[in-house]
Amino acid sequence: MKTNIISRITLKKIKTGFGHDRNGLMCDFYLDGKRMGEFHDDGYGGETEIEFVNRQVQEVFEKFLTDNNFAQIMFDNNWGFMKDVNRIDLHTQTVNIVEEAFNNIEMQKAKSKIAKLFATSIVYGIPNSNGYKYTKFKVPLAAVVLSPANKIKLQAALDEIRAKLGKGEEIFNTNLKELGLK
Repeated sequence: MKTNIISRITLKKIKTGFGHDRNGLMCDFYLDGKRMGEFHDDGYGGETEIEFVNRQVQEVFEKFLTDNNFAQIMFDNNWGFMKDVNRIDLHTQTVNIVEEAFNNIEMQKAKSKIAKLFATSIVYGIPNSNGYKYTKFKVPLAAVVLSPANKIKLQAALDEIRAKLGKGEEIFNTNLKELGLK
């Protein structure tokens, strides 16, 4: 349910990588394609600034959050420390939903980058985390498996990686079966 709600939020004019810890975020945020306002986290701590287009737009956004019980969703997902769902105000909900939308964009970029690596690498790590590792080959894996001797070596390398996987780690490649690897 949370994913469906967040998918209705789009971000444009995204700027990141500034501030004290290089984790600042500035963007325009939209609901169902309509601009709601500007989001500005300067990356130096303190309150995130949110500027709605106007009061009517703010009311539309607030109704969207209320109708979708977003405060309750937050409360049920690691916001229980607030002790009362009613303490999660519009500002906090807006910050959370914009940050979640940004995290989804970053996760999609990472997945795309990982998928490109499949052609030349065995990629592994913990699913849905920001980190991954890979063993890269000089030529595409599809070319490696053309030689029976090299296919055996590639399978051995894959088996060695599997044997060394840490807790929660798995191999991400979706192309291994089509390459004839186990």
